[in-house]
Amino acid sequence: MAAVAKAGGKYYYENDRIWREAAQIGIAPFFVGKWGGRIAVPQAPTKDFVRDACQGTKYLPRVQKNRVGCYDLTFTFSKSVSIYLHGLTPRSRWAAKSSRLLVDATRPEVERLVANQRANGSAQGKTKVASQGGAIGFVNWESSRKVVHSHVHYCVPNLTATKAGKVKSIANAREMFLDQGVMRARANKRLDDMLQDRGVVTKREGKTVAIAGIPDKMVERLSPSRQAMNLAARKMGFTSPRAQAFYARHARNAAGVRTLGDPDAMNRACRKMARKFGVTARSLERPAGTPPPHRNIYEAASVAYDVAKAAVGDLAKKHGTFTAEQFLERVYTRGIGKSTTLDELEKYAGIALGNPKFMGVQKQPQPDGTVRYSGPASKASHQQAAGQYQSATQEAWKALKDAANGLGKAVLIKTTSELAGVLNRLKEAVNPEAKRLTVHASHLGHFVQQHRPTGRIKAHAKALIAGLRARGNPHERAFAAEKTYAALRAHSRIPKNTLLVVERAAAASNSDLIHLAKVARRDGVTVILSEFGRHGPGLGRNKSNSRHQQQQRNRNGTP
Repeated sequence: MAAVAKAGGKYYYENDRIWREAAQIGIAPFFVGKWGGRIAVPQAPTKDFVRDACQGTKYLPRVQKNRVGCYDLTFTFSKSVSIYLHGLTPRSRWAAKSSRLLVDATRPEVERLVANQRANGSAQGKTKVASQGGAIGFVNWESSRKVVHSHVHYCVPNLTATKAGKVKSIANAREMFLDQGVMRARANKRLDDMLQDRGVVTKREGKTVAIAGIPDKMVERLSPSRQAMNLAARKMGFTSPRAQAFYARHARNAAGVRTLGDPDAMNRACRKMARKFGVTARSLERPAGTPPPHRNIYEAASVAYDVAKAAVGDLAKKHGTFTAEQFLERVYTRGIGKSTTLDELEKYAGIALGNPKFMGVQKQPQPDGTVRYSGPASKASHQQAAGQYQSATQEAWKALKDAANGLGKAVLIKTTSELAGVLNRLKEAVNPEAKRLTVHASHLGHFVQQHRPTGRIKAHAKALIAGLRARGNPHERAFAAEKTYAALRAHSRIPKNTLLVVERAAAASNSDLIHLAKVARRDGVTVILSEFGRHGPGLGRNKSNSRHQQQQRNRNGTP
């Protein structure tokens, strides 16, 4: 896995154990990126430099009290990979044969991370500018229980340097947390390619690469945390990953303070355990002369296409719409242990996201500016979720009615009649004083729209579309649909006993008058259609008629 955590940095510059463990494994702490040459760094990492970089007072003009010192990025691998790389491999060959694989598998991800950092370009951080950072890597071989556990720590100080030479804090650290799943998947698939090139038969175990020839019982015997986790699972019957992590963490805490173990003693114990299970380094490899299947360019391309297509289907069925990070993580993870390479998976994943005609993946822009993607099965997933919500609602309504009927029909009838009487008395008591309201015919359409809700059928249709487009689980989508329906059906009522005068009513359309009649009937409003406006008689037809009548009177000699 790849996990990112905020840290102060003391673990790296006040802890001797992590530096001595790196020396035991044969690879000294190393730099990944050097802040684009904008910060003076030593030839090799030192505790003093790590302390200065994490505290920041030497490079930043102002340092906040609660500032994040560094980000701890840790890559861990499966227990079977740890057994193969450091448990069964002699210590003299760790640096060249084992530890180097872990560095080569993880370093490209960290290089990409520190090369694509951002810094605030303005005082309030409204603009971001490109910048470069750095990291310090530590390769470790043991766990807190003094057993083999291969992993790599990367200390990413909260410093980044712009092209102008200014040193600031990292402004896009959130992307590091969002991409940790993709980084984990890419690192494991890259290590899978390296192990297959070496001739080792690999498989996928959860979300990590594992060695196919190492039995699970042997792994459990060499992992006290897994023993405690499996024992608790058998006693209590849980299966969730959170529960497993909980009991594994308790087992690590029960081991006491972490101290540095003896790598040679660990190596001897692993070999002794492997002999009991008939496992050797040679037994984990393919027969001599067998080419690695993932290097066949035709098979690798075909498998990568199938993996990408399956990832689209899985995410569309499970989530409806998905992000690019979810898709890439799923593609790289599904490719572990198969006869394809990281390059081929990356190629077909990019084509799937960029070419809608390739696998039917469509972009779905979101109101917040982000982009999600949908596959051919996304529509069916939305419909299934909507159907599940509808059935759940029907069940809840039936349960409510059954509970109400349990009171007895006589009680319900009595309660209903009493409620009706109370409402009638309230209706009689609340009789507001009549008010006069005037509206011009040219504004009548807008006035009616304000007081007339969207039709139920149209409101239901729009709300359903809004719910299907919403993000989240079926309940969250249903809430979005209900909110949209309420907004469409919402309207402001005209106060009761209002006298509504429509000025120059002849200019109003028949549709507006019909809708006004419905609103008036609903709210108990009296409507008067007037041909006069605020400035006297109406214009147009009324004015021409009065002029004609005056001409007739002049001909007849009447005043």
